[in-house]
Parts: sequence; C-alpha cells; structure tokens
Amino acid sequence: MGLQFLKSGVALTMLPGLFIITIMEFIDYSDLYYREKLKEASPPKRAGKFVQLRTPGEEFIILSPKDFSAYHADIVRVFCEQRGIDGLYSFENKHFEIYGPEWAVIGGGKWSIDEQLKTLRLYGYSQGYGNFDPKGLKERLLKINSLLDYEITINP
Repeated sequence: MGLQFLKSGVALTMLPGLFIITIMEFIDYSDLYYREKLKEASPPKRAGKFVQLRTPGEEFIILSPKDFSAYHADIVRVFCEQRGIDGLYSFENKHFEIYGPEWAVIGGGKWSIDEQLKTLRLYGYSQGYGNFDPKGLKERLLKINSLLDYEITINP
C-alpha cells in the first residue's frame, strides 16, 4: 500500500463561534517515490505538483515529486487508491474523477521545498483541476508539526 512512505502531518482548526473542527492533512509522496521506487533517500530540495482535496471536516494538501506524477490526476489517483476511494482515471483527458459527492478536488499547482532552509512554496495552478484555494492555507499549514518552523509562501 505504501502509506508507510508518506511524510504526513495533521492539524486541527476550530472556527471561532462555530463547532466545526477541520482536519488539515499534509501529505508528501517524496519518500514513496524516492525510497520505494528509486531506492534512495529523498533529496532536501525537491519540487513537483500538488493537489488540494476536501471532504466535510477534512482538507488535504498532497505533494508529489515532478518525476512521480506527470499529471495532477496521477496524484489524485494514488491518494484514492491508497485510501480505498472509488473513482475513474481517464487516460485520454488525464483526469481522475472521484466517485463520491463528499469529495472535491479544489485545485492544484506546483510546489518546491528546501528542508535545509525550511522553506515551502505553493504556486501556479492545475490545467486539469484549476486553481487551488489559498484563503487561510498558509495559516492552516503552519499548524502542521512538521512545518511549524517553515517559511511558507503561497502564490496562486
């Protein structure tokens, strides 16, 4: 299944005056690609594509190295396969449709990370899924334990 190779973090957010708790999960498929496929350590400087998914009460930012996922749909496909979520991959359109009205692919873009300088940059958009939602994203990511001391830049 490969889940043991994920770099992941979870943050909880409670909105003031509301009883809504949102779980933010940050997933990096770098170890899945480098350790499992290439049999080497993840480099401290990496880049690739990412997608933003939501379901009621949960939000996911999923990073994938550029050589592991040619299309944003590949990231969505791997995520859904690992979690047992049904969907259909269209090879012609390079698009993965999730079966389940509770799931939404908000959008995507590109990312770069430097673990030595402790920087993360999210930018651009996905041709298949459109723009990601940057509103409050930096603040939610900064609640992830593995990103607490990172400088995060968001440029949609």
